[in-house]
Amino acid sequence: MIIKKDELIDFQKVQLDPIGTVYIYKGKMIRVINPQFRESVEQFIKSKLFERLLKEKLLVDTKISEDVDEEGRMILEHERITPHTSMTRWSFEMMKEAAKLVLKMNMLCWKHGYELKDCHQANILFEGMHPVWLDFGSIVKRRKISDRAGWTAQKEFLQYYYYPMKLWSKGFENIMSSFNNFSVKEMKRILYHLPACIAEPPRAIKILVKIWSKVIGKNSLREMQKLYSKIGQMKSKETTTWGAYQDELWGGSSGRFIHEIEWINNNSDIESMTEVGANQGFFSYLVATQTQVKRIIATDYDRKAVDVMYQRLKKENLNCKITPMVMDFVWMPLEGLREFRSDLVVANALTHHLLLGQGMKLHVLVDQLAELTSKYLIVEFMEYGLNQRKDDLPEWYTLDYFLEGISRKFSVHLVKDTAKGRTMVIGVKKV
Repeated sequence: MIIKKDELIDFQKVQLDPIGTVYIYKGKMIRVINPQFRESVEQFIKSKLFERLLKEKLLVDTKISEDVDEEGRMILEHERITPHTSMTRWSFEMMKEAAKLVLKMNMLCWKHGYELKDCHQANILFEGMHPVWLDFGSIVKRRKISDRAGWTAQKEFLQYYYYPMKLWSKGFENIMSSFNNFSVKEMKRILYHLPACIAEPPRAIKILVKIWSKVIGKNSLREMQKLYSKIGQMKSKETTTWGAYQDELWGGSSGRFIHEIEWINNNSDIESMTEVGANQGFFSYLVATQTQVKRIIATDYDRKAVDVMYQRLKKENLNCKITPMVMDFVWMPLEGLREFRSDLVVANALTHHLLLGQGMKLHVLVDQLAELTSKYLIVEFMEYGLNQRKDDLPEWYTLDYFLEGISRKFSVHLVKDTAKGRTMVIGVKKV
């Protein structure tokens, strides 16, 4: 079949890949291959390397389409991975797994005469717990088939993975939001407390290092293995307010969540869920293991809590049902929230923090929850507020006020006390 140009949705903001252009076509992700690269693409897809990359789930599932475009160009079909968990939404352990993926990919490519020509984080998405390489066009043949030939993307790896993670492991946990603005030299200066005047080695030392490298030789594959080992040993020292909040829930009973799980199981049209304030992901875990829900996005603004969530859920081997994600719900724009919309949005033990602790307006809270769901809402009203004392609460903070606010966007379906001071509210989104 011939795919017409007006049926394609351009997916890329920039075009840096000479091999071809990525589009969305009828909900699928496709890559239109430029004619001069057709032979090399076919050769790669027939290779043992390509077979291994797919078998080990390192590369996004890819196949040659039976369709062509109006110019007769070859089309590749890529599995479309959702949600879009960009690097700023990763925890430390997620970053570590992404870095290890890059090294695994490159070591395997290296053994088959290929390499990654770049390794930016934008080339990786998480399918549940599992990072996957997306950029088909970045896998290229090595120019020099020698173990001593340098890896093209090595400096980029140090820039985007190794040094940011090293800083993060030393307590610079905010590096993720700004590391793209730092050079390797600047990160080294921070790490090793070097003054700016000696950040750049003298020219004579540079020449001696280059000569010494040639004398002793270097093995790029061994260097990758060494980096892999160093990355694997890194640990985050980050401590946060809510990082250990759900420690006591894991290994215990589902408690008050029984009512919510029961309601979800009674509504077979719920196939996806987004949880706001998921912390370590205990409720999302219950939904993944006790209900029919197929896809879950578990979010929290606390990066350490998401890190613990990722490590806990990874051990459970949930077949990629849950995707952990760092997200600051309060400051997310509405159009950003829509990207993570599901059949059901859940916010347990959260709204009192937002309304009383952070001063979020109720109508804003409801509007944002409505953006995250196409059908249903489950939310808890915490009767005693933040300090568990009614005397400390403002007059407006009542269940009636809360329900009135919810009713702006949802038809209130069920209101039920599930534990002392906790009221479960279930709503159906208004059309």
